[in-house]
Amino acid sequence: METYSRLLKYVLPYWRKVILLFVTVTVFASLSGVSLTLIHPFLRIVLYGDDGLSVEQTVASPDGAVQGIPLPVFLKDIKDSAEGWFNKRMYAGDAKE
Repeated sequence: METYSRLLKYVLPYWRKVILLFVTVTVFASLSGVSLTLIHPFLRIVLYGDDGLSVEQTVASPDGAVQGIPLPVFLKDIKDSAEGWFNKRMYAGDAKE
């Protein structure tokens, strides 16, 4: 136990970085798990040309195109504001340039 207390004295000045490390590792691990779940639908689309949507998951839009499951309202608002922010910065400037 004495060894751990000696090591802790060296780590304590960096406690903020240690907390940031644990948060970063947790986010990385969770996103790695998400990417593994996306491999199967991606391969199904690439190899078989399937759009990945079943009959229960499809929703017809007013123009007749088939879209995926609709987003909840709060996520749609976040998505729309992020798209607006991105488009405003991406397409900013003079059209002549």
